[in-house]
Amino acid sequence: MKAERIPYTIGTQFTTYVAYGEHDNLTDQEKRLFDELEQSSRIDAPDGYKFSHWAIQADEYDEFTRCEVTGLMGSCYQFDAVYFETRKETAE
Repeated sequence: MKAERIPYTIGTQFTTYVAYGEHDNLTDQEKRLFDELEQSSRIDAPDGYKFSHWAIQADEYDEFTRCEVTGLMGSCYQFDAVYFETRKETAE
């Protein structure tokens, strides 16, 4: 099975939301903005692929860069949107 990854630079505050679904540390606006990014990632999947999950690259850390969710500067990790190739149906 083939996989594709699309990297995003996302604030560290979103880590527990992505990993555990816990959003107590996020504002309603931050949660909404992340949910919109995830929905966009699902819709805009590479051709022949379907969104599977997020992979947090904790070793890809920048202490002061722009978060693609909020547009604000702060500490961010690389979050990879992971896509798996969809099965192609064969004609019989």
